[in-house]
Amino acid sequence: MSFPMRARIAVCLVACAIALSSLHAALAAMAVINQPRGTGYFVGDKVTQRVLLESAGQSVSPVSLPAPGRVSAWFERRAASIQTDTSSRRWLVVEYQILNAPPKLMTVKLPAWSLPIKGAGQPGGSKPPTHGEAPASLAIPATSINIAPLSPPGSPTQVGTADLRPDRLPPLIVTAPIWRSIETSVGALCLTLIAWLAWVMWRNRRALATQPFARALREMRTLDDGEPRAWQALHRAFDRTAGRVIQHATLPTLFERAPQLLPARAQIEKFFAQSSLIFFTAPSSPGRFETAGGVSPHTLCAELREIEKRHER
Repeated sequence: MSFPMRARIAVCLVACAIALSSLHAALAAMAVINQPRGTGYFVGDKVTQRVLLESAGQSVSPVSLPAPGRVSAWFERRAASIQTDTSSRRWLVVEYQILNAPPKLMTVKLPAWSLPIKGAGQPGGSKPPTHGEAPASLAIPATSINIAPLSPPGSPTQVGTADLRPDRLPPLIVTAPIWRSIETSVGALCLTLIAWLAWVMWRNRRALATQPFARALREMRTLDDGEPRAWQALHRAFDRTAGRVIQHATLPTLFERAPQLLPARAQIEKFFAQSSLIFFTAPSSPGRFETAGGVSPHTLCAELREIEKRHER
């Protein structure tokens, strides 16, 4: 084999080795990217791109953070920062803002770009690239997203928004247990109200049968204040309360047996004084019933019934 032929073969082998090395470096520098979702954007919305700061399994650092500025007719880079996730992996988080509103639904590209890095194969990132050698970098590919108009004219089919869909479907809520809880609660409430109403009715009927002033008030319902039967009904209520016949002279016994009646003592004493005029004066005495006008048996009995309610058992 002639010398020129050997030289050509050697040159070809070196070129293949360089090409393989370059391909390996390119594959190693392909970045792990969390691209923004593809739909559901309007003018002014912000999208976020996350770049894992690793290359060939080694942690790297950017030479410098991407500078803010417009990157295309649709996007402007707003901010960039480095964040660490729960697995202690470092991410470069780049935020973009959408600048324009399309007349109809439109698919646009967030441009590809590269991030110069240090630290991959260079401990501590201290080894600078040699003369004529480009610095190592991570390649961030382009991605497409849909931007919708704020107020599309015409029907969804006319403006091309018929294919819009939510980013993720909302979770289905199982309503059967909720309805069972509501039915149980409503049933318990109804039973409680029925029991309470039954107790109130029983209490009122029991009071009419056992409580002196409740019974007297019922007897006086159809009687006028000037009728002797109204006064007699109230007298019987006082007798049942004290457990004996009560007259004006024995009122201290009534207040001893029922001290809760003391707030109405003045009215009770006045009632007994006027009752004596009604029942113990001559029938022909003028103004016999008019004299009793100072105390109303109905009013006094209603007041004593309220006191009686507060001390019922």
